[in-house]
Amino acid sequence: MELRKACKSAYDLLQEDGFIGFYKVIDIGYGWVFFGGNPKEVYYGVRTVIVNKETDTCEWFAAQDIDNEKLIENGNIVDFPNEYKYKAS
Repeated sequence: MELRKACKSAYDLLQEDGFIGFYKVIDIGYGWVFFGGNPKEVYYGVRTVIVNKETDTCEWFAAQDIDNEKLIENGNIVDFPNEYKYKAS
């Protein structure tokens, strides 16, 4: 899957839960992790999704899980299209 298509999938899933856009994308190897919504707003729960590069699946991703934290820490920040970036209203 290409990044632009992954951005669209992640944007749509995050929007279902009220998050408009994302502020960070991390490449963890097998997929991209998208951090949704306002980075300055405290949110209790999951506001990250992952898009698997091989299967094209897009699903919620528990970034706070110990194993997932390690993947994120070792991942690479990715530049993504401006149209998907969080913008304060």
